[in-house]
Amino acid sequence: MLSFKKNKFIYQIINDKAYIFCNVRKKFIFLTPEEWVRQHILEYLIKEKKYYALSIEKMIVSYPVKRRADIIVYCKSKPWILVECKAPTVSLTKKILDKVIFYNLHLHCRYLMVSNGIYHYYCRIEDNTNTIFFLKRLPSYDEN
Repeated sequence: MLSFKKNKFIYQIINDKAYIFCNVRKKFIFLTPEEWVRQHILEYLIKEKKYYALSIEKMIVSYPVKRRADIIVYCKSKPWILVECKAPTVSLTKKILDKVIFYNLHLHCRYLMVSNGIYHYYCRIEDNTNTIFFLKRLPSYDEN
């Protein structure tokens, strides 16, 4: 069972395929299990944590590979939280966390979040030492 509050989303069926309206991208997106998790996390970040500056599926160029970050949250114009979304059927492993940490080498976010919609892991990165601390929750915008 997904561990999110109930949210009202707008859906559309086109050629027997479901789409969900993304309020951040302002368009309908093909509804995959990962997109379902992403939409719930966006609602959580905006409605509960009061973050409004967000990028979705932003390209990260790390020579020679190009990757996409699921969600990047900005605070005072800086990348602040890096979020990795997985489908509920995907186990959150060390390999996934390592991937997020690798992405963050280029972004320098203060916080990381990894979620499959059932389990959510939050981390804070210490500026000086790059030490990772696991947290019980993410700070809201007002706490920064």
